[in-house]
Amino acid sequence: ERARGIHPDTAVEGVRALLRVLVIFALVTPFFSLFDQKASTWVLQGREMTMPAWFTASQMQALNPLLVMLLIPFNNLVLYPLLRRGGWEPTALRRMTCGIAFGGLAWIA
Repeated sequence: ERARGIHPDTAVEGVRALLRVLVIFALVTPFFSLFDQKASTWVLQGREMTMPAWFTASQMQALNPLLVMLLIPFNNLVLYPLLRRGGWEPTALRRMTCGIAFGGLAWIA
């Protein structure tokens, strides 16, 4: 607010918007640092698991894209309509925030 008299209002609002976006992108580096570990961690964990003979530990990598492709229709056809009926509009920013929060909780748990 101190900069309003010195700089144009559009410049001040632009900086404020940029700072709000930077909060989201500040979480990108830690997220992908952890996300990329799954390539090795899932395979190592898969080696220790009791699995059927037809499923090898290296196939654990295929689960992530498969789960993503299964969850997209579920979210669009089931989850988001339920949230809308409950009075909560799942905007892109809200979905990103929830995804980051759930992802963080999953890594902690």
